[in-house]
Amino acid sequence: MSRAITNLTRIGLIDEVTAGTTPATPAMQTIRATSESFSVERQFTHSEEFNVASQVADQILIANRATGGFGCEWADGEVGIETILQSCLCGTWATDVLLAGITPKPPSIEVKYEAGTNDQYKIFTGMYGNELSLDFNAGSKITGSAAFMGMSSTYAAAGVTGGTYPAFGTEPVNTTCDMLLTSTGLVVDSVTKLTMKLNNSARAHQCLTSASPSAIARGTLQLGGDIELYLNTGVADWATKFLANSSFTLLATAGNTTIKKTTFEIPKAKFKNLTVVAQANDQDLMVRGQWEGFYDSTVGSALRVTRNVA
Repeated sequence: MSRAITNLTRIGLIDEVTAGTTPATPAMQTIRATSESFSVERQFTHSEEFNVASQVADQILIANRATGGFGCEWADGEVGIETILQSCLCGTWATDVLLAGITPKPPSIEVKYEAGTNDQYKIFTGMYGNELSLDFNAGSKITGSAAFMGMSSTYAAAGVTGGTYPAFGTEPVNTTCDMLLTSTGLVVDSVTKLTMKLNNSARAHQCLTSASPSAIARGTLQLGGDIELYLNTGVADWATKFLANSSFTLLATAGNTTIKKTTFEIPKAKFKNLTVVAQANDQDLMVRGQWEGFYDSTVGSALRVTRNVA
């Protein structure tokens, strides 16, 4: 009996035209994932009626839900990740620029576990991008994750009907050694850490006649993260921005290859917290800030993503 191992897991996705319906014979995109947590969920209840055996008679299905996500390492030109960004931002790529919007972009997602002649699959439809995170730490790979809320989920012995799959990407994984960080309003030459986290506050609509959600609604897009740097003379700018509740911009460009890099721009950010603490001898003094991104009327978004950057 062949037993599956995690190394051979494959995650595929395709944009849906109609929410909750996988397109026919789709040309699937793949994700270069390092982990996944997609969950086929069922919620059950049971009757509270009296019975002569004084035992629970059976369980009853009342909800079919789909949640979960994946972790990844950032690499240049990954089409699957560009689709995920579009879903999480509810926007559409236009001339290599993506802004946060209000139009849902749910993909269908398939997870394959290689098990010889008995491969196993998890299939999800109407998967709305709910959360997105990116982590830039000095001397490390650039990593990220995404989480979804969907309309249906199931286990299967076969994949999406008619689906075709590209070869896995071969572009080198990006590191923070190759990234570019710039700002208007802040000195950022000694930054050691930057995180970006996006949350759409998605929720499922449960209606009569079906155990599956009829739709997934999104709330207010919330954007924020952490930033850390060595204490130096430029920190005065950080303190001034924090105390005056003044805004600044952040631009982080990731990538190794010209015309394949990606820039994440927060055009209007503010500090919500800023701390400096001397904890013990023989340690570097670090400034740690928490920032929040806000809608910028000039850009038309709290976050602007630009792909294929030189």
